[in-house]
Amino acid sequence: DAPTVFQALQRAHALRGGCAMSAARLCDYYLRNRPWLREHRGDATGALRVLIDHGTADGTPREAADRLAQFIENGDVPSEDLLLLADLYGMDGRSTEAASALLRRAEDLLVSGRVGPARELFRRALDLDPTRADARRRLLEIDGASRRRRQRRRVTAAVVLFLLLAIGAGAAWWTYNQEAGAAVRQARELAEKSMVDVESRAQELVHAFSAAVVKHRDAATLASDLATDADHLRTETQKLMDSLEPDLVNYASELDAYSASGHGDSHKVILNNFQHRQRSLMVRVNDAVDRTLREAAMSLQQGEQANTAGQFRTAKKALLRARNLGFGKDGTRERANMLLVHVERYLGEFAAEQAKVETARKTGGVPAAFRRSVQLVRKLLDSDLTRSLAFPVDVVSEPSGAAVVLGGVETGLVTPCTLEYSVFAEDTTLQLRLPGRRIASTRLPSWNEIERDGAAVERWQPRVRLALPSGPRFKVSLPHARFAALWQEGDVPVVLLEGSSTVHGVGLDEGRLAPPVDLTGVNALRGAGMLPGQFTWRFRGRRTLEVQPPHGKPWTYQAPGLLEFAPCLIEDTLCVVDARGTVFGFAASTGSERWRRKLGGVPSQSPVPSALGVLVATVDGAAYVIQPTGGAISPLAPPTKGHALALPLGDGAVMLGGGEEGCRRIDADGTVEVIGAALPLRQVSPIVLESGVAW
Repeated sequence: DAPTVFQALQRAHALRGGCAMSAARLCDYYLRNRPWLREHRGDATGALRVLIDHGTADGTPREAADRLAQFIENGDVPSEDLLLLADLYGMDGRSTEAASALLRRAEDLLVSGRVGPARELFRRALDLDPTRADARRRLLEIDGASRRRRQRRRVTAAVVLFLLLAIGAGAAWWTYNQEAGAAVRQARELAEKSMVDVESRAQELVHAFSAAVVKHRDAATLASDLATDADHLRTETQKLMDSLEPDLVNYASELDAYSASGHGDSHKVILNNFQHRQRSLMVRVNDAVDRTLREAAMSLQQGEQANTAGQFRTAKKALLRARNLGFGKDGTRERANMLLVHVERYLGEFAAEQAKVETARKTGGVPAAFRRSVQLVRKLLDSDLTRSLAFPVDVVSEPSGAAVVLGGVETGLVTPCTLEYSVFAEDTTLQLRLPGRRIASTRLPSWNEIERDGAAVERWQPRVRLALPSGPRFKVSLPHARFAALWQEGDVPVVLLEGSSTVHGVGLDEGRLAPPVDLTGVNALRGAGMLPGQFTWRFRGRRTLEVQPPHGKPWTYQAPGLLEFAPCLIEDTLCVVDARGTVFGFAASTGSERWRRKLGGVPSQSPVPSALGVLVATVDGAAYVIQPTGGAISPLAPPTKGHALALPLGDGAVMLGGGEEGCRRIDADGTVEVIGAALPLRQVSPIVLESGVAW
């Protein structure tokens, strides 16, 4: 609760010897929880006094002034403290706020009938802020009321004579006081003007030094020394500080004379503020110099770490910065220069060896360039430079036209070609892929092999020739089970074992089955999957399609006929065919129907996406292509005999049907090429993935 926390803060304040920070925390907590801490008001005001003493002594009264203002507004301290608040504001250079505090106290004195002290406070407020018309008006009202009272009291000649003498003496005193006050104000204005000018010139010196730091920071050569600039900065700043002394001494002398008449408290605060600003000039200068030296030390540390890790480009940049900025006497520049010699030597050796690699490639081709690259990394070992070195390898396939995949990432190259790779790559496995062909793969030499037997790697011929036999990429079979259905989860085929609720994912690289998953109790095992874009689909019952988009609400559709074939997604259109031979196109995100088309026969497959459009075939040998936008339908090729299948192949498609001309290839321009005979099995229901066709 609030009292307990306040008492804990009190104990912390006492343990810290009454420091300003703990006093500020006590005040802030009391102000935030004031309704529950009324009985601790005395303790809070005591902490406030401590904070005020520290702020006055250290020349940092801003925090004390802000908290005292809140205590006064809440009524936790007497209104007499408005005078103290005005002094604190004056010490902080906030003349307007100081004048406002004096005006508030003067109004309180008027209410209590203390006209004389109120008049003096109005005058002090005008000294701090001559623009206060309300203070000037109040003074006129007070003086007018005083004259009217004196006129009523002129009862006797003695009283009149006494009043005349009193008024004369007061006028003389007032005239003297005004003259002294004017001299003090003139001295203060002169000191303020000099202070502003010196601060501006000191700031220009700091900016000039910062510009020199920027110029030197990443310079390749050390044209000049920042130590000279730093000494110049300190010397010129000290001269500026010394130039302030005459004006500050003059202000202090005028203030001493003015204080002898019982005035000048606010001017003392202003003088202290001037002296604090004078000392701050050198503090800012030292901060700029120290900040540069800290950056040099940090750059040296970064350069040492990069050099140890073999990151020589990074090391050179950091060490250059440490050398250029390290003008101190801590040895930063000397250490940076020593490491730079080592780094520059390594960079020079790499440049020379790299030139030899290029020369070898021009004169001896890929074998010579590969051998020279191996020699380079054996000599210079693992670094950021050697990791950027590209090792050339000629790649040839039978047949040609195979896509080149390195480390599981497509390179965009097609055989025959010259592949450039890094021996430091995590995976140097080379794969060649061609539609209708099995994948061929091999491992290219890596850094580990060079470390282990570099001479053998030098003798290795950088020419890879791989044969890609025709046939499927892989075949999966189980000795004691059969597959009952094939689904799709993204780009992963999922098989269901016959007579069970067990499914396996199939790895596309080598055709390995993932560990089994038991789906006992899951509705509609006969159809489910995930399409590209994270669209999940399920068959609920025999006719209902349910789709869950990645964003938004799920939607369902009940087809006229049975749903036996999985849907497909192409260009934001989800397509599904029912057992009656009707193909439906839906907006994938909302489920609104865009079109429907009749095939004129019973479908033999799921609709599949291709570069031509949506492919679908029938059991009586027909195949069609449907455009996902608008649903325009056209025959894919002339009908074949019996059961037909239509599948994507490159930019076109392949149609499988019965008979001597059952296997046909359809190009992107519609050209039909007869490949040979085919006889599709009726139980085959293929699915199309991004990386191939599975059945």
